Amino acid sequence: YFYDLPNHQAEHDDRVTGKADLSWAVDANNFLYAFIATGYKQGGLNLPINSIPQQPFRAEYVTDYEIGWKASALDDHVRTQLDGYYDKYHDFQVSIADPTILTQTLEVNDPSPSTLYGVEASVQAVMGHFSLDANVGWEHTSIGSFFANDPRIPGLTVCDPLMGPETPSCVDLSGRQQSYAPQLTYNIGPQYVFYLPRGSQLTISGNYSHVGSQWATLFENAALGDYLGARNLTSAQIAYAINDWTVTAYGTNLTNEQYVAAMISQARYAGYPRQYGLRVMRTF
Repeated sequence: YFYDLPNHQAEHDDRVTGKADLSWAVDANNFLYAFIATGYKQGGLNLPINSIPQQPFRAEYVTDYEIGWKASALDDHVRTQLDGYYDKYHDFQVSIADPTILTQTLEVNDPSPSTLYGVEASVQAVMGHFSLDANVGWEHTSIGSFFANDPRIPGLTVCDPLMGPETPSCVDLSGRQQSYAPQLTYNIGPQYVFYLPRGSQLTISGNYSHVGSQWATLFENAALGDYLGARNLTSAQIAYAINDWTVTAYGTNLTNEQYVAAMISQARYAGYPRQYGLRVMRTF
């Protein structure tokens, strides 16, 4: 059958963005910097839901403040980076999934400023045959004053983004964490190279990563599956290289940890299980 659903909408946005920074090379081994930058993500149109037209969503604007320190030591065998940042969002874009249509989401704007701040540190070291690459990050996120309707919970009352009122379906999201924003992540990857006869070499490397717990939606409803637990993943590989050939045996998620990596509406997506294999490469 055929039906006509007029939906003449438009969304226009423009913004001048820029960056101002200061840097200071303290000496040959230390470099300090600070900057302020602005950016934006364009707005757009929402698809109708159950033949009901939806309002367009506005552009998202952010102001980013950062300060950092880069250093080297031991004749440049060790390099470190330390960075702190504070981001303030206006009209932060929020995705609300439709539980009946897994591929469709409604984009809305948070009418109040949202903030994100954190610290990141990393190190790279090369000591003869041994090398190391590691990093750690801590982040805090907070949604501004904002009410939104959770489409998974039946409700007939109007849910105003600023006023609510708060009901089981009209949820006060003020202060909630941004989706998929774990507070703590870290990663460490050691490597050792053996130099063998005839110019060949054997490289053994590993990696251990931690991703903290996080929420898949701003509604933070654990009973509906929004909570994603922390995960710790281990991988390793051994590579033998001679002339133009390299043969690599590898394994990922060696402990075969079972975890939910993401959720779209009410569909949960499992993380990759343990995998292992062999790669053969020739360079020309």
